[in-house]
Amino acid sequence: MSVESSVMRHLRSVVLSLAFVAVACTSNTESSGEGTLDRVIRPSTLRALWVDSWGDGIYSPEQCDRMIAWAVENGFNTLLVEVRKTGDAYYRSRLVPRGRDVAQNRPLDHAFDPLDYILRRAKGEHGLRVEAWLVANRVWKGVADPEPTAPLHVVLSHPEWLLVDKDGEVRQRIAGDSISLDPSDPAARSHVARVAGEVARRYPVDAIHLDYIRYPNGPWGYGERSLRRYRDATGAGSTPSADDPRFIRWKADQVTAEVREIRNAVKLANPDIDLTAAVVAWGAPDPGGYRRTKGYLGACQDWPDWCQRGLVDGVYVMHYKREGVDVQARDFRAWLPVFMEIRTKSPGFMAVGLAAYLNTPSETAAQESASLAAGADGTAWFSYRTPARPRP
Repeated sequence: MSVESSVMRHLRSVVLSLAFVAVACTSNTESSGEGTLDRVIRPSTLRALWVDSWGDGIYSPEQCDRMIAWAVENGFNTLLVEVRKTGDAYYRSRLVPRGRDVAQNRPLDHAFDPLDYILRRAKGEHGLRVEAWLVANRVWKGVADPEPTAPLHVVLSHPEWLLVDKDGEVRQRIAGDSISLDPSDPAARSHVARVAGEVARRYPVDAIHLDYIRYPNGPWGYGERSLRRYRDATGAGSTPSADDPRFIRWKADQVTAEVREIRNAVKLANPDIDLTAAVVAWGAPDPGGYRRTKGYLGACQDWPDWCQRGLVDGVYVMHYKREGVDVQARDFRAWLPVFMEIRTKSPGFMAVGLAAYLNTPSETAAQESASLAAGADGTAWFSYRTPARPRP
C-alpha cells in the first residue's frame, strides 16, 4: 500500500474524532455535573497540528495544499510545521543543508520553499497561525553519516560539538542511531541560535517552535570537553554518575542557557515572533515537584523554570499517553493540575499535546476534553500523518 493511501486512511478515521468532539460540544451535561467541551471550546481555543517532515505532507505545493485544507476542514487553527528535522532545512538557508524528500529518498526540489509556500497559503489565505518547528539538538538519525553538502552538515563540519555518552559513543542506538549536539558547548548553542535567528529574520512566522531542546535520556554528557566544563563550573574532581544531582542540575542549566540564547537571537531578528517549545512530561507526576520526575532527571529539561522566567512564550507539553491503558490514562489526568499550576506562574500559554497516533478517535477526544476542562489554553495533535492509531 502506498504512503499516500495509508495517510488517507488515517485522515478519514480522525474525522470521526472531530465528530465526537462536536457531539460533546452540544450535549446536555446538567445531569452528570461534569465540565465538558461546550464550556471550554471557543473560537479562540488553540488547536494545533504537528506536521512532520518524515513523510508526505510538505514536500510539494500539492501536498501542502492538501494538508492545509484538511487542517482547516477539521478545525485546527495552528500549524507546527517541521522545517528542521535533522540539522537540515525545509526553507532557504545559508547555514544548513537542504532537507530531503524522505518518502521518495531524493533531494527536495530546490525550486520549492515549503515554509514560504505554507506561510502564503495557510497564514495569508486562511488566517492560520504558523510556527516553524525546529528540532534543536538532534541533528542526525541513521547508521550512515550525512552526505557531503553545501553547506556542510554540522555532524561533518563540527564533530567536536557532538554529545557523547559514558561509553564514548555519539549515536543513541535505542533512538534510531540519533546524534545530538552537546547543549553545554557554547559554539553548538550559538549555531542553533543562529539557525533560529535566520528563520525569524527571513520568514514572517508566528513563532519558532523548539523540539529536542533537551538531553537524550540516559548517561549523556561525558565527552572530555563537556566534563571539563562541568568541573570548571562546579569544582567537582571526579567523573559524575548519571544520577548525580549536581551533574543533572548543571546539565539542566546548560539547556536553559541554550533556550535563552535562542530567544535572544529570535527577538533580535524579529521581536514580534514568539518562542515556543515542545516539552516532556514522562511517567507520572511526583508529589515532590517536577524536578523529581523522569522528564527533569532524564532529559534535564527544566521547562517550568523557562515558563516562569518568561524565556518561552508558550509550551506544548508532549503528554503522550494511551487512553486505553489504565495507568497511562490516570497519569494523563494526574498531570493536568500540575500543568495548570505551572501555567498560573507563567506569562505564556500552555497547550497539551495529544498522542493521537496512539489512540482511537474517541480516546483522543476524551483527552482533549479533559485538557480543556482542566484549563489548558488549547491542545496539539500529533500528528497530521498519523492523526489516529492505525487499525490492526
